[in-house]
Amino acid sequence: SIRAGYLLDPYPDYEDNDLMMAFEGSDGSLGYFPNGPTTLRLRTHAEGFAVAGETREVRMQEQRRGGYAFELFSGFAAAVEAGSPPPVTEEDALYVLRVAEAAYESSRSGAEQALEWS
Repeated sequence: SIRAGYLLDPYPDYEDNDLMMAFEGSDGSLGYFPNGPTTLRLRTHAEGFAVAGETREVRMQEQRRGGYAFELFSGFAAAVEAGSPPPVTEEDALYVLRVAEAAYESSRSGAEQALEWS
């Protein structure tokens, strides 16, 4: 489940917005800090990860700092201000959740999962 996530723009013209997402489950968590070092922070007590200790940094491929999140949230704020539809709707969010649930079920069952789009 997604436990936490935020985008913080502390003041105007601040170049590196602070963005964080954390996914937490019963066996551990995975933290993603796209504006920091290119690593994922894995914390787990799950069987098979004992040699990694409680926390492990997982190196990621280098990426453009800031990603797309600032543009997305700026678009959302502009839409609210203008009274127009947001760039990403609640239906889009629902589709993302369906894909994530299907990926989880596929991992659990080892079988492909069909998605129905309405």
